[in-house]
Amino acid sequence: MSEQDRQVVEEARRLHRAGDLAAARTLYEAVIDRAPETPEALHRLGILAYQEGDASAALGFLDRTVRFRPDDCEPWRHRGAALMALGRIDEAAQSFRQALTLEPGDPETIFNLGLTERWLGNLEDAIQLLEAAAATALGSYVLIQYELALAYQLAGRRAAALDRYSRTLALDPRHPNALNNQGVLLQEAGDLDAAAAAYRAALEIEPDFVSALNNLSSVLMERGEPAAAGELLERLLRLSPDFAKAWNTLGTVRRTLGDDAGAVAAYRTALSHDPLQAEAHENLAECLRDLGYPDEALEVSRALAATYPRDRRALRIRADALKCAGDIEGAIATLRAAVGLDDRDAESHYRLGAGLAQAGAFADGVSHVARAVGLRPGHPPYLRELAALRLQQGRGEEAVAACDEALALDRFDQEALAYRALGLRQAGLPREADHMVDLDRCIHVTAPVLPFDAEGVRAFNRALAADLRAVKSRKWQPMAQSIRGGTQTQANLFTEPVETIALLRRGIDAAVRAYLAALDADPNHPFLAGRPSRYAYRAWSVILEDRGYHISHIHPEGWLSGCYYVEVPDFEAGGLEDPGSIEFGVPWTELPFPTPL
Repeated sequence: MSEQDRQVVEEARRLHRAGDLAAARTLYEAVIDRAPETPEALHRLGILAYQEGDASAALGFLDRTVRFRPDDCEPWRHRGAALMALGRIDEAAQSFRQALTLEPGDPETIFNLGLTERWLGNLEDAIQLLEAAAATALGSYVLIQYELALAYQLAGRRAAALDRYSRTLALDPRHPNALNNQGVLLQEAGDLDAAAAAYRAALEIEPDFVSALNNLSSVLMERGEPAAAGELLERLLRLSPDFAKAWNTLGTVRRTLGDDAGAVAAYRTALSHDPLQAEAHENLAECLRDLGYPDEALEVSRALAATYPRDRRALRIRADALKCAGDIEGAIATLRAAVGLDDRDAESHYRLGAGLAQAGAFADGVSHVARAVGLRPGHPPYLRELAALRLQQGRGEEAVAACDEALALDRFDQEALAYRALGLRQAGLPREADHMVDLDRCIHVTAPVLPFDAEGVRAFNRALAADLRAVKSRKWQPMAQSIRGGTQTQANLFTEPVETIALLRRGIDAAVRAYLAALDADPNHPFLAGRPSRYAYRAWSVILEDRGYHISHIHPEGWLSGCYYVEVPDFEAGGLEDPGSIEFGVPWTELPFPTPL
């Protein structure tokens, strides 16, 4: 580059920094007209085009720049940004990797590569890179903390995500997306009041934030306020009539209020706007089955798969519908087709593995779930499923190893802790298993603290039983629940505006407080160390018919579980196998154990 062109480029850069893009462009182009192979001018013109929103033109200039200057980190990084803007994420990642090879510690490149890895679904790689970027001076930027929180959230690592959203909000208390996402995590954890506060804070900043409106309506539903939730959704749908998730939530509101026909219409409207919304398909199918139209429920998923024969999401929705209808072989065949479309689809491998195991093909099932784990390392649901399959194979040590990977991400993962205890016992380590479970130490027999004498309690139970039978959300043997031969309420029972239920809630709360006061504080115990500083209740009512029962199960979302018997059958003195007896520490019957527990 001549001295004259060097001076022109410097003047153009000055104008560029001052915001006079038109004058800067004229000077850059003049240099390129005279000397087309001038990388400095090409590079700056690429940056300018990107700033003007023309990523395609930017990429053209930056491609020419890296040909002439292949050993310079900056053009490769800017080329990656242009490719990201064009949606060419794989190529963007390659460009950022090349930039990082040339300048390994460059924080901006590390951050941008972390974003591309997140968009590609490589969440653990993304987290590692974004953590590295956050450890630099960039850590004081809101964007860095927010993107890292989002990566943790997508990876299912709730505690780490909440921590990073807290850091985001410490830097910018008025970040609506961080508040909304924080609310989602708090809602998943069962802290409905805190979740509602987070959503409302987001809406104070952005009143028409449709995602926060939808999420707040779902909290109101969980708190037993369907009418208020419906009003919020009507407001939301006036703002955004094509918001599919809101139509899906409205369908659930209508079902709760007893309007099944209106619910079906809402679910269908949701799917008209987003045909591949899995949750709306699941809700519509369940509603149609409850209304007595199981064939129509299957037809919806069949039509979807026919319309999108090469879309893996459509095939997974079809497989779920077949599985719910009892056609496990059809579900397996459909999931094999999904895997055939893309052997790197971790979710399809995971579901196929679980389906094969349900059909008794454990070795084949394990291979697919292990493949899912390999494609998406550090994803807790996949690791827990792998542990469960290893238990069913009688391979306790391998089950423990899978649980340890999950617990390295969240040491209070209740499901992983339960499977690990079973794995230890299966591996011939009962003492270690007993330390984890410690039934004698952790199980207390008590009763709600009620303001009655014995006769008053009996009268209260009779009134409570009548009120529980009247709860509208009761369903027969709901899918994905442990009950067999009975009904269970679906909404949080403690949100019902019924005097007996409210009194029971207060009595249980007093009993729980007494339990916690008597419980040892042990920071080294895997269960006791997870004791929350705040807690909320979620309750349901079960009515079993003759010979009804629960299969062995755990409550992975709750730290502490309890059971209150309102009515019980007659027991024989000393009988341990009477209907209604509760058992602790007994695994599901399919597990092969060398000796009785």
